[in-house]
Amino acid sequence: MWHDLNELLTFDNVMWVIFGDFNEVRFANERKNTIFIERRAELFNDFIKKNNLLDIPLGGRIYTRISNNGVQFSKLDRFLVSENFIHQWPNINAMVFDKKHTDHCPIILRDGNTDFGPKPIKVFDEWINHKDARDIILKAWDKRVSSWKPDLEQLTKAIIDWELKAESNDLTEEQMLKWVADKEQLILKEKNQLEMLKQKARFKWALEGDENSKFFHSFIQRRQQKNNIHGVYVNGLWSTNPSDIKSEAHNFFKKL
Repeated sequence: MWHDLNELLTFDNVMWVIFGDFNEVRFANERKNTIFIERRAELFNDFIKKNNLLDIPLGGRIYTRISNNGVQFSKLDRFLVSENFIHQWPNINAMVFDKKHTDHCPIILRDGNTDFGPKPIKVFDEWINHKDARDIILKAWDKRVSSWKPDLEQLTKAIIDWELKAESNDLTEEQMLKWVADKEQLILKEKNQLEMLKQKARFKWALEGDENSKFFHSFIQRRQQKNNIHGVYVNGLWSTNPSDIKSEAHNFFKKL
């Protein structure tokens, strides 16, 4: 089956969503009271890795297949999506519903832009009481802070303008120097932005040769999709309400 799917997934520029009962698990903890065969799991994981697919985390239930006698549990059903699908719908989430007439639980994939509101910022009294706090704050407040994106867009447009001018008219020496300076500045800013993306992606190694921001953007989106909390159990019921999620998280850490 994996060979046939590999052949199918060779088509370029196609968004893929592969879902349903794969009759396989990826890890040992996805089976309970059933036999876990490591080699079969390796083949399944190799298929996912080879095709750059993302396994969407399932909320609501841990397992998707429950034997009729209520003893054996397995996570056999899932959604595997391509990277360009995540780029198009970065806020997708999946959920498992209670089973009724079969031994499999129904699963659903949906696009949900959950708004948790602004992130809280904490300021410790010790910082404010520091003798240099006032001067540091005033100095930082007066400092101009610019975003990388507008700068990059402006430089890119400037270089295109220089190229258009050079196509129809000879540039002066002063204009040529400005053109070269803009290109050097763009290269520097792109390099700085790439370093920021690498740090945000939390890479522990360096890539050589074909570094590009698209790769790191993709990795960041994968990590965010994996780490996102799309829902929690509240009094035994699955909830995707942001207020419920924040309240449960607060109560959890408060109890610790």
